[in-house]
Amino acid sequence: MQFRRANRDNPADLADGSLRLICISAIQKGGKAGEFLPDTMEQITGTVDKIRFRNEENGYTILSFEPDHEELPITVVGTFLRVDEKERFTLHGIYTNHPKYGKQFKLDFYESDFPDNVKLLEEYLGRGIIKGIGKVRAKSIVKKFGADAIQVMEHTPERLTEIPGIGKRLAELIGNRVKERTVMQEAMLKLTKYGIGPSLGAKIWKKYKEDTFHVLQTNPYQMIEDIDGVSFKTADKIAMEMDMPKDSARRIRSGILFLLDQIMLSGSVCCPKGQLLNNAEKLLGSERVEKVLDTMNGSGIITSVLRGDTEYIYKAAIYAKEVNCAKMFAELSRKTPADDAEAVIRSLNGNLDEVQMGAVRTAAESGLMVLTGGPGVGKTTTTNMIIQYFIKSKKTVLLAAPTGKAAKRMTEATGMPASTIHRMLGIEPGTQGFSHNEYNPLEADVVIIDETSMLDLSLAYSLLLAIPPDARLILVGDRNQLPSVGAGNVLADLIASKICPVVELTKIYRQAAGSDIIRNAHSILTGGSITLSNRDFFFKNCDTAEEIKETVLHYVADSLPAFTGEKEIQVLTPLKVREVGSTNMNLLLQERLNPGKEDVKGFREGDRVIHIKNNYIMKKTLPNGKVETGIFNGDTGKILSIDKEQEYVDVLFDDGCKARYEFEGLSQLNLAYALTVHKSQGSEYPVVVMPLYDYIPDITTMNLLYTGITRAKKCIVIVGTAQRFQKIAKNFRKGARYTGLQDELKEIAAR
Repeated sequence: MQFRRANRDNPADLADGSLRLICISAIQKGGKAGEFLPDTMEQITGTVDKIRFRNEENGYTILSFEPDHEELPITVVGTFLRVDEKERFTLHGIYTNHPKYGKQFKLDFYESDFPDNVKLLEEYLGRGIIKGIGKVRAKSIVKKFGADAIQVMEHTPERLTEIPGIGKRLAELIGNRVKERTVMQEAMLKLTKYGIGPSLGAKIWKKYKEDTFHVLQTNPYQMIEDIDGVSFKTADKIAMEMDMPKDSARRIRSGILFLLDQIMLSGSVCCPKGQLLNNAEKLLGSERVEKVLDTMNGSGIITSVLRGDTEYIYKAAIYAKEVNCAKMFAELSRKTPADDAEAVIRSLNGNLDEVQMGAVRTAAESGLMVLTGGPGVGKTTTTNMIIQYFIKSKKTVLLAAPTGKAAKRMTEATGMPASTIHRMLGIEPGTQGFSHNEYNPLEADVVIIDETSMLDLSLAYSLLLAIPPDARLILVGDRNQLPSVGAGNVLADLIASKICPVVELTKIYRQAAGSDIIRNAHSILTGGSITLSNRDFFFKNCDTAEEIKETVLHYVADSLPAFTGEKEIQVLTPLKVREVGSTNMNLLLQERLNPGKEDVKGFREGDRVIHIKNNYIMKKTLPNGKVETGIFNGDTGKILSIDKEQEYVDVLFDDGCKARYEFEGLSQLNLAYALTVHKSQGSEYPVVVMPLYDYIPDITTMNLLYTGITRAKKCIVIVGTAQRFQKIAKNFRKGARYTGLQDELKEIAAR
């Protein structure tokens, strides 16, 4: 596959009055670019009307195309490195007859077409295909420069300042945009030979620009650290193309760090050395892995820790966080209580049982405490009484939770303002750090964190740094929910270490006892019998994946909104992938719930969306009009509007904040009609539908089912087979997470 620039002096290149950038995707073996044109090959020049489907990873596209000399648009199927609606191409390929979709044009190669004809050129530029040029400006440019307009914009853009209304800065921007369309396409085309698709190629080009191929030739592994989406496999393939030695220390080091990153993505913070060596040798095919690993340990890149008979390998930075978390937790646990605690407790107004009052007393007497329990056992009531105690004691109390939805629920339950942990700590603009830290602690006497099962090691570390030396920390959460998405197992490790008091509430109260959602959730924990009722816990038997999908769509779009009075029904899936995973279900639900609208990169106005990666730079507008930095993994909302001309999408989040995404930043969003159970943590939904189809022992566990069920407040419908449901409910397996916080805490306690 290659590009060639059309030659103005070659009449064959300008036969129809246009200047082209040619992408040739099928070349006869042994031939030159452009030589292979079979007898059946057709040529069509025109404009992209609508992009119906596009896979940004590999460039596969289905679009509606308006030929210059035909009245009706045609359907084109093929690979485009980059394509926009209203863009002009000359396409080469053949007509085919699809058994389901009918006549289609199957693309072989295409030419990005800049018209030389003055009238066509003005019309083309006026379509807004190049940012900064609309109809009026297009007319002025073509009037001034005629058929040479493209050449001027690409090679001498400063001449655009000869046109009224175009200053030096705008002229430069227009020139860069025209040049980028050709230079970037040529660069991305070269990247395809390394197996890099258009979407990833664009990210690489955006990061390195003209240095792209210097980086590829000298240290392609640098891309793993610099660019989201570049895997070790991709970087390694490029390195091998560049003849980098298989036993290169740089290659082995990158492979080891990649494996440690993968381990952290699975929730662990470290890995047994034997397991790491085994995986690294398989990945790299080298016998020098252990030698390089020892060198990395000596240079401070990784840290080796011996626990019992097992040696564990950490990335040095994450080990430092784990050790410091243990020290800070231990320091908090050594607080001394206030003298007048009992007098204040006796003055509280509340109807708490003995265990709940004991929790209030424990909070009053401890610098660090955990309050845990399942649904319906009075965690919220107890937390409210703890808050009352500290307010009566004239203490400043701060409330926070890991996600926006959890913080909003905390506010509603306590009547006091609660924020996300990130917002409470304050994002330091342009960094991944926080404004509140050991040098600038929070102004609080008591900090209460809800949904602590979601707290990963890195966020716990940042939180602990900001707790004032004389403050108290109270952690509230359900120990039986899934652990955090990020690396670590903070709540479970803290409870197991016994370094601080833990109060567990187990009694289900009368108002909750009538709910089969709550009763079944507790039965799952204890291995008791589960009631598949018709009260608030429904079960629909479906055997096949197709049955499950159709049933879920029917419930979400048709029956449940009418039955429950709730407009939005949340689908929660055990998995992201497979037939009834969240990815596939989102596409089906979007088409059923929000059909027929124009979309951009798979998104439509009105779509429910979720932000999928912490972004410490992006700005959002708060409900009070103030602007704040930072949008975080798990924030959900709805697309308010899509502006194709200015290329941005506006999103209104559930907490009332608004944010604007440039088109190129839409990879940070996913559809949210269906979420994985992991992504739903910290949230509650009035009505939940949960499809169960796959049984994977290490993933579809009792904890996952329990977490999903307890997200439903009013009603849940589970769709699948009773046998599969019971199998998952009795799967008490817990995926092993390698962490050392518990050991570090126990070691400190033993001193």
